[in-house]
Amino acid sequence: MLSSSNTHNCALRLVTWVQASSPERAGRARDSPYVCVIADLFTPLPSLPKGSGSQQLMLDAGPMQLDVPLHQLLFEGERSLGFDIALTADESARVHLAVHGRFSLGFLPLADFPALDFGGETPTLLHACLAPSLHALTLVVSTRAPTRVSLPDGTRQKHEPGTLVLGFRTGQLSRARHEIEALALSFTQCKALAERAAAALELAATAWDEAVTPFVTKLKELKAEVHKESELNPSDGAGSVAQELLQLLALGVPSLAVHDFLVHQLKEADLTRALKATTAAAETLLQLCVTHLAPSLEMLIHLLGHLHGLSKWPHHFAVTLGLQPKNVLAVLEAAEALRAACELLLVCSRRADTGMTGLIAWLIHAVRKLRDEAPPSTDDVPFPDTRTIAAYLSSGRPADDLPVDEVGDLFLDLDGTAAAAAALPTDALDALSTLAPIRRLPKLEAALSAALADCFHPIAQVSPWL
Repeated sequence: MLSSSNTHNCALRLVTWVQASSPERAGRARDSPYVCVIADLFTPLPSLPKGSGSQQLMLDAGPMQLDVPLHQLLFEGERSLGFDIALTADESARVHLAVHGRFSLGFLPLADFPALDFGGETPTLLHACLAPSLHALTLVVSTRAPTRVSLPDGTRQKHEPGTLVLGFRTGQLSRARHEIEALALSFTQCKALAERAAAALELAATAWDEAVTPFVTKLKELKAEVHKESELNPSDGAGSVAQELLQLLALGVPSLAVHDFLVHQLKEADLTRALKATTAAAETLLQLCVTHLAPSLEMLIHLLGHLHGLSKWPHHFAVTLGLQPKNVLAVLEAAEALRAACELLLVCSRRADTGMTGLIAWLIHAVRKLRDEAPPSTDDVPFPDTRTIAAYLSSGRPADDLPVDEVGDLFLDLDGTAAAAAALPTDALDALSTLAPIRRLPKLEAALSAALADCFHPIAQVSPWL
């Protein structure tokens, strides 16, 4: 019986690959009843932009470059459902079969196999071979003690120490070839789409962090000045950056500490640079969401829905290959949760001009006024709506006294609901939704990766016989 573990606990001794596809089957791949064709439902994904900064991540105005390897995998993979199997063996005589070397077909613990008695001595594996037709597994071992073998017909044989050739019938693998082909393709496609979403999120997080970090640093310096003034004048109560800026917005007159900081320490050039950076970063996030995150996750959800349907066939997938519907459903729910969070990221990016970017634009006008200078041109720095800025400043977290960066909050590696999720409008349809409260992106991405690994760990539980 192949065990459920798919990790070697000691040094590897043998590694070999078995090409389980055949040329005469390649043309009949579309005849498989398990193929999920998505070419007529989705558009191909472009290549990810290169670079780390938001300026480098801005996509060209011309046609985007097609990601050819990903296109072949997603839209042409069903033309040839061939797969290969990595056969590995370690020093403790355990043999592992893994499709594409990535997801497990199972383990054969040779030293603990019930039909074999090696006299208490672990045999040494010299060679291992799986037939391309998957119907037979042959092992060549070296034994140091007499070996007793129980055959399927009930007879027993005894072999002297030396070289022993063992043959196992693995007909369940060959009979499940169509199912293994489908799972091999499904796993590879799902893994590639999840990795594309993760790579796009990493680029988005980098672009936004590089854009807002200088301005957030200035806000933290302002926070230190406000707290210093509060300590000198405790009768005025504990102030916060959001409260001080709200006072400036409402009355036009800041406190002495805020006035001194805005006039002497906050340079307009820094604010202008931050405004341009956050505007460019918001546009970059929009493009990444529309061209990479949303399409890749929608394709992933579609493929997982198809896989969930396949897992409901007990004698084809659940029993024979160990694909459990609950594990597939867990991956599907994780992908849907990540898709919802990416949709929230898209919403926050679109309204960035009413959040962090709007605050920077208002500060440029406010600093000019405090210095008795002419206001900037509205073509260069549009004056934001004061009610919108007031609402944004009022949403500050008591923990840090700073205005909430809804986009940056989505990229924090923290548990809990995203800050932007609480501001979403609700209606009667929300009561019918099965989605949990939207969490932050790193936790959802990690949950999807773990659920995908659990879904294909292991796949098969087959019984070879001597």
